[in-house]
Amino acid sequence: MCCDEKKNTPDINKFEDLEKVLKEFDKKIKKSIHNTNPQERDDLEQEIKMKIMEKVSNFIDEAHTPGFWKFISEFEKNI
Repeated sequence: MCCDEKKNTPDINKFEDLEKVLKEFDKKIKKSIHNTNPQERDDLEQEIKMKIMEKVSNFIDEAHTPGFWKFISEFEKNI
């Protein structure tokens, strides 16, 4: 498998982790948007969830980033 194919394969654990985080924040989000204009609540909830997903996704990606020496050894294997 080429490294490009590996990047395009969805990581199921990543999606499960995102879902768990959103469930954890759901009550807090709903409580917070209660103070918002009723016509804007759905939009605001969606925007908040999108921001959470973006930040958690970045954090998960960074957690899976190899360290310097691991990167070098993987790079040397592919040469």
